[in-house]
Amino acid sequence: MSWINLKNNSRDIAAALLFWLFAAILSLYLLAISQHQDQRTNFSHRTTTFQSAIESKLHINSSILESISALTGPADLFQQENIRWAIERLIRPHPHIRSVLLFPTVDQDELGELLSTLQAMNSPKVASKLERYRSGELPPLLSPVILNISKDETLQKMLWMDARAVDALSGTIEITATDHHLSSRPYRVANRDHYFLVTNAQRPLNIRDDNFPWYSTTHVALLIDPQMMIPENSPLSFSLSMFNPATQQKRVLTATQPAIPTSGLMTTTLNNTARLNPRSQPFLLETVGEIPLVSLSTQSMLLFVLFSIFYFFFISVNLRAKNRAKSAAERSERQLLLQTENRVQMLNAISHDIRTPLTRLKLRSSISGQRQCAKCLVDANEIGKLVEGSLEYLQDKHQEEMPEICNIDDLVKTIEREVAESGQTIKVSGEIRWPYMCQLLQLKRAIENLINNALRYGNDVSLRIIDTEQQLVIKVSDHGPGIDEKLIDQVTQPYFRTELSRGRDSGGVGLGLSIVNQFCQSHDGTLTLKNRPEGGLLASISLPR
Repeated sequence: MSWINLKNNSRDIAAALLFWLFAAILSLYLLAISQHQDQRTNFSHRTTTFQSAIESKLHINSSILESISALTGPADLFQQENIRWAIERLIRPHPHIRSVLLFPTVDQDELGELLSTLQAMNSPKVASKLERYRSGELPPLLSPVILNISKDETLQKMLWMDARAVDALSGTIEITATDHHLSSRPYRVANRDHYFLVTNAQRPLNIRDDNFPWYSTTHVALLIDPQMMIPENSPLSFSLSMFNPATQQKRVLTATQPAIPTSGLMTTTLNNTARLNPRSQPFLLETVGEIPLVSLSTQSMLLFVLFSIFYFFFISVNLRAKNRAKSAAERSERQLLLQTENRVQMLNAISHDIRTPLTRLKLRSSISGQRQCAKCLVDANEIGKLVEGSLEYLQDKHQEEMPEICNIDDLVKTIEREVAESGQTIKVSGEIRWPYMCQLLQLKRAIENLINNALRYGNDVSLRIIDTEQQLVIKVSDHGPGIDEKLIDQVTQPYFRTELSRGRDSGGVGLGLSIVNQFCQSHDGTLTLKNRPEGGLLASISLPR
């Protein structure tokens, strides 16, 4: 920015930069807090959605288990084909349910009779199992898996296994009651942890119990793949665990990473643990997410950059305008000073040229006749007063006086004393409460001009001071003829004289009120002239504090 004078505008530039820096830090801080809170809210929303999806799958598992339990019973062990299609229809829409098992609880002494009955169904697998049992090759079966509906052929191996020999099912067969579901321990299938959801068949036996004494209780088990319960493209890190409220222990079924990962320096870790309570054993779902400690979106940064560019553009335009105004003021001031100097030089020359013939006029009048002499002296004195007053007014000497803190009370007493020494009197009233900063000599001259005008054109002159927190008012009043209302706005113009009330025979050149008005304007004050109802003129100087 070569067009900016850095030296002259260093303060403005520093102030603009400090304001921009403060606004930038505050706005970025507020944006970062807002967006950080938005990310926390987003994490909470995703966690709730994820938890609802898992919980929905758990309730689906319980619902399907109850449906299968309601439509099966002990007699169905011999009528598997009648219920197979119903079970397959129930589990087909749910890929996470990998298998459905039916197995009875049978005493050892009745197991042979059961196998013989099953052999009557002409099942080769049953016949093979019976031969191996009779030969002692297999231990006595207590809970044989009679029905296995599986979506994976590798799971068919569980058919005719002893359910009690499966570690994951150990303990669940005895604990489950008619209206109770129980989740088993993890069961490893295809290098992944599964688990069983176990309950009892609820449909009662429709024939006499003494004909079927060994399978009065039948168990139903769903083999569930927990990893397939997880929604696809899940954005969260999680772990799903089976929880034992009695021991306060958990066993992880599936997880994408450890529950509490190591956080980076500029990130913060958010954790959420939810206890899911289906009808079976409770589950724990732990979700973990990392969000940036300081986060600003691209849109926010773009808006900030655009605002900064607009701000500095506005500052540069403002500085350029200020520089142009300052340069114009300096040029105007130099021109005014030059014109004033030329004017003063011209007036000094005129004054010099006029004084010489005035002197000659006075000398000649002294040797002329007495009557003509008096007239010449009057004209010469009037010309001298006019020249001196004009020079004093046009030179603006009051501009050279520096303002100072003045004691107005002492100033008024001085003016009162000087008036008394001249053989005249004025009435002074009012009280000065505080000092006032102004050009003391010019204020004295302004008050004296008002008093001299009042003494010259009227009588019974009074000076009143009104001092408040807002302004200082000086009022001078007389009982003279006053001023014509039509001319009252013109008497403050230089060299203006009223012809009727204030003629040339009273003295003056018409600059007294102009000097007072000039002083008031230089102090941001006002001069007010007003005719009094009882006669005379009231002149008021109002100066702001």
